[in-house]
Amino acid sequence: MKRFACFLFAALVCAAVTHAQTINPVAQLEVSALALHLDGNRMYVGGDSDVRIYDVSSPGSPSLLGEFPVPSSVIGLTSVGNTLVVGMDEATGNNIVIADVTDPGAPSIIDERAVTENRENVNFVHAIGDVVYIGVNNRIVVTQLQIAAPNKLAPLSVIDANDEAIDMTTAGGRSYVATWSDIMILNTSNPAQTTLVNTFVSVINEFDGNNGVSVDGNTLGVAVGFTGIDLFDISNPDAPQHLASAFTTHDNEVWRISVREGFAYTATSFDSGVGSQLTFNGGLRIYDYERIPTVNRIFSNEVVQTALDVIAFDGYVYLAGDGLLQVFEHGPKGVRPTSTPVVPTSTPVPTRTPTPTNTPPVIIPQNTPTPLNAPTATPAPPTSTPVVAPTPTPTVIAAIPTPTPTTPPASGLQPLATYAFDTATLVESGWSELPGGFTNAAPGQFAMTALSPLVLPQSSDGKGLAISVAPEQVGFMYSSLAIDGGGDPLLIRALLRADFPNASIAVGALRGGLTVAGSFDGSIGLNFPATTQQLVEGSTWMSIVYQPDQGSLINPILQVANIGAAGDPNVTVFVDVIEVYRLPKGVSVPVELLHSQP
Repeated sequence: MKRFACFLFAALVCAAVTHAQTINPVAQLEVSALALHLDGNRMYVGGDSDVRIYDVSSPGSPSLLGEFPVPSSVIGLTSVGNTLVVGMDEATGNNIVIADVTDPGAPSIIDERAVTENRENVNFVHAIGDVVYIGVNNRIVVTQLQIAAPNKLAPLSVIDANDEAIDMTTAGGRSYVATWSDIMILNTSNPAQTTLVNTFVSVINEFDGNNGVSVDGNTLGVAVGFTGIDLFDISNPDAPQHLASAFTTHDNEVWRISVREGFAYTATSFDSGVGSQLTFNGGLRIYDYERIPTVNRIFSNEVVQTALDVIAFDGYVYLAGDGLLQVFEHGPKGVRPTSTPVVPTSTPVPTRTPTPTNTPPVIIPQNTPTPLNAPTATPAPPTSTPVVAPTPTPTVIAAIPTPTPTTPPASGLQPLATYAFDTATLVESGWSELPGGFTNAAPGQFAMTALSPLVLPQSSDGKGLAISVAPEQVGFMYSSLAIDGGGDPLLIRALLRADFPNASIAVGALRGGLTVAGSFDGSIGLNFPATTQQLVEGSTWMSIVYQPDQGSLINPILQVANIGAAGDPNVTVFVDVIEVYRLPKGVSVPVELLHSQP
């Protein structure tokens, strides 16, 4: 088996980003946890067949008070005094349970019923005083809890929604309902006479649905499906103003959100990695939005496959997941002085940038390259990568799709190769992964993904590649087939975006073909910025011009290295397209090709 020449990778030398808040897991209960509701010192946890009641007067040490069975999986809970209303994920039978929890050690079921005669799905339950709002398909059924009456939930009214009504939160005399297509503003100052005031859309909801809403002071947080979160200023409650957006990891679905004192906590679900061999766990994501419009994702845990609900209170975070209830200590106790958001102006607030040391991370060829057929400790190329001979004349590489270039230059200069990453797998897009790079570091993760217009508005097809790396991980990929540039200089450029500055990206080329015997000697050219700060601020073309000193074959490469320390956030770099141009003598090269901003 042929082996790669050995490289030295001087990796993690930049100082880690420091965080003002410590994130500590303090408790983990192996119980079914699908939905959460906090009422004073009681936390109600709905599972797949029961409801548990915990004393959280000491939030880091929840104590079980009691439990009772329910006929199916819990979708939501709400309380009116010592009466608990439980909504269940059930359309064909009873989907509401009403329980007396006056004695939490001996709760009793008062009533079970279906919300409507049509046996429709319940999506949420939410109480204001003794009025209980129930999201049922694309309607909100407004009822009044009457304990003494034969009909325990007396219907008051029905409010139609434009789409599935999924979640509801209240601030003062206004309530906000997340539907898949918009956010409804309800006048609930008199809950018995609730009226629709207005609707508005989340900014990043292009092709996605709103799954959750949460209010803290004048900040409304919206969980926007597979895209991320939106934050709005609701100091004018009937006319919210957009403050900022942030994106989730690996296109996990953001299901619920809890905003508190300048932090947004999200419960994200499992991504099955459709179209690839990869799967990405869900879990807790934490975003710091104290310095709006800057929003930084500062934490990502993937202990549970799917997280379905989250509540943050008094410096603690409760996360409901598959068979797991997790408790984290995070955030300020009491009130954070700067919790009131500021509507962004034309002058953005700078994000935090890792401080590099005197020696940035670099890839350095060995002084004496190892021959291809010599044994070495470095990893072998994937066995599925074919060995091909160099083509005698410049041509577009076979089996690599070549759509119209993203930015067609005015001179008519066309790419020698274009990689659009619009296929089901990395290999089908013409690239292969070398796990962990040339020094066998812990490997990152690669997944084909949809690109939201807010992530990469210049994307022509909304498709691309996500490379995600945790601290001390390296994602390294190279073109599966060598490119024959006829010995001329080659311009290699990649359109990229990153979600956090704590990484370093290398775009470059290796001389020779990695899979072509006798052509590869370890010569390399790189564009290797120390951090991804520029890529966080906006989509960026990273470019390099490379001319091999011998021969005509090259392999474009791209590497992403997380330069943080243990506990720092993961970084995801989105790749829309990589283009390779041959630059022969006498051909005019448009200057636009060399600019970093699209």
